[in-house]
Amino acid sequence: MGTGDQVYLLNLHSMKWSRVDGVGPDSAIHGMSVVGGLHLAACWGVYNPSGPGTVRRVTNARFLLHRTTDETGSNVRAYSIEVDPSKPNREVVTSLTGVYTSQDSGESWRRLNDLPEEEFRSAHFNSDGTILVSGIAGTFLVNPFSEACSPHLKIRQ
Repeated sequence: MGTGDQVYLLNLHSMKWSRVDGVGPDSAIHGMSVVGGLHLAACWGVYNPSGPGTVRRVTNARFLLHRTTDETGSNVRAYSIEVDPSKPNREVVTSLTGVYTSQDSGESWRRLNDLPEEEFRSAHFNSDGTILVSGIAGTFLVNPFSEACSPHLKIRQ
């Protein structure tokens, strides 16, 4: 359960809540996934699992912050984070500035530049590895992990 700036886990055996360590102040948790451990999408960043009951903020990501200045950093306003149940090393983050994917458990990220320059709010992995992303500009089916799509997907430097 996310509460503004903290996250709690319910132990189903003891029926007691415990606070997740590693969540920063003013995180404003927007979304979470528990596939392969706890992943969090927050107002000013992304968190990946670092151990039982703990998460760490992704700080090595070069997310696009401002389209007009091309300023980059890890302070992305993330709305959702999804993890591929069939390949948990694959993640997708939707955000104020677009859609970002990782195929190495969040160690490196790339922006899907062939989508409209809009805000995206949700993502869903299909069983075939494609991703349904939805936001202000509409809903799109993307396949960022396919070699067939690589000429159409550009990595933002």
